[in-house]
Amino acid sequence: MIELIQEKWNEYVFSKEILNWTETFESKTALVDGNRRITYEELGKMVDYCWEKLEKIGLSKGDKVAVQMENHAEFVVCILTFLAMGVIPILILPAQKTREIEGILKTVHPKMYIYDTKNKHIEKLIEENHICFGKLDKAFFSQAIDVRMRISKKGQHSIHPINPDDVALLLLSGGTTGIPKLIPRTHGDYIYNVQKVSQRCKVNDQSIFLAVIPMAHNFALANPGLLGTLMNGGTVVICQDAAPIEIFSLIEKEKVTYMALVPSILKMCMAYRNIDDCDDLSSLEMILVGGAMLQEETARKVDAVLNGKLIQVFGTAEGLICMNSPDDTYEIRVSCQGRPISELDQIKIVDENGNEVLKGEIGELITKGPYTIRDYYLLSDQQGYFNEDGFYLTGDKARVVHGGNIQILGRVREQINRAGEKIMPSEVEEIIQINPNIIDCAVVGVEDSILGNRICAYVTCRKEIGLDEMREFLTDEGLASFKLPDTLKIVEQFPYTAVGKIDKKKLCDLL
Repeated sequence: MIELIQEKWNEYVFSKEILNWTETFESKTALVDGNRRITYEELGKMVDYCWEKLEKIGLSKGDKVAVQMENHAEFVVCILTFLAMGVIPILILPAQKTREIEGILKTVHPKMYIYDTKNKHIEKLIEENHICFGKLDKAFFSQAIDVRMRISKKGQHSIHPINPDDVALLLLSGGTTGIPKLIPRTHGDYIYNVQKVSQRCKVNDQSIFLAVIPMAHNFALANPGLLGTLMNGGTVVICQDAAPIEIFSLIEKEKVTYMALVPSILKMCMAYRNIDDCDDLSSLEMILVGGAMLQEETARKVDAVLNGKLIQVFGTAEGLICMNSPDDTYEIRVSCQGRPISELDQIKIVDENGNEVLKGEIGELITKGPYTIRDYYLLSDQQGYFNEDGFYLTGDKARVVHGGNIQILGRVREQINRAGEKIMPSEVEEIIQINPNIIDCAVVGVEDSILGNRICAYVTCRKEIGLDEMREFLTDEGLASFKLPDTLKIVEQFPYTAVGKIDKKKLCDLL
């Protein structure tokens, strides 16, 4: 069956797809970014111009470019241009800092780095000629691409054949050392992914998507997100400030029909709406929520508070997407994360020995299918991520409920999920222990009604240290802001397991 679907991918390449979108929907509004309204025709000309400009500075098919940009029209133009050219973007999240960036650049050696001028952290690294930027041909801030006013003529550029199984882009996943693993998504599998999610959500040319979370994130980019909306002739409204007042204002002004949020932003929006309900949300049809667990108590309030249907999403950048349908009953939508988007997705729930559990029992969710990766990009040790049958091991606890729907129940592994961001405790622990005042430490994720998990650091120390001082130290060491501890606890000694390891379960119980 997988071979049959792959035969249909022989036309699935982004250069053809993007040309089709811009020509089919030419007069419709594709992007709204502040006061800028960009039609599909104008977007196509921007991509042509950007293609020509990037080609002149030496980029061609197969080259890799690191991209670290906020939500704005330049991000959209750059990403579409890279996908059309066959250049491979590495999508770095705006919040990621030196440690992650250095690990990525050492692994993949991109030819170019594109960033925003307001990213002072990157500017400083470039000015200091930091070692992780040493092999780059060029580093550009995004506005240097200068696409905003250059839409009057069609660019002239070379076209190189692209195959459906060519790598289209590299997404990032958390690693056991904190250095992100690189996820290779091909033109064929990623377009198929976007199509199937769009069909599940019933996205069409009347859909208006509000991009709140970073569009470099797989959820906002392709599930269905930016690409799914453009593929179907809808409009993408770009939100540059993920604050409820800005979100609700844009929903009213642009008649937004759906948006994608992580639970922490959803809860802020709901709390704000309970205080101030003056904005007109009548256009809102769906609120997609994913990236972290959503408590059922909160889920049951979403429809009434935000005037749209809650659509829960469980997704991995590695592939598998499970989600509700707008046609699902209220009880299904509030209690589980729906079904896989493709009839060709294979899923199993297994115990710690890899054996399938009985229906309804809890175990680890493992999967393989036409759009799920078989391995990570340039990762020497793939052990622990895939089994001998080629199933990807998600590390998530789950069970099958309600006629084939999936209910996610937390993590099997130690990874912390804080507001949709994945953090490995071992990375934070490693840097904490650099501090000369610290004797030993343990980092755990503790359930939190807003964040999903909050990060708690337990330490034994030579000299007492406060949370602010610890956070400042970790920031100076290059740790991303979303990985900083939310809580710091000083203990005289740690509880240990029978084999001499720090007992993290007992530490959680102490809270």
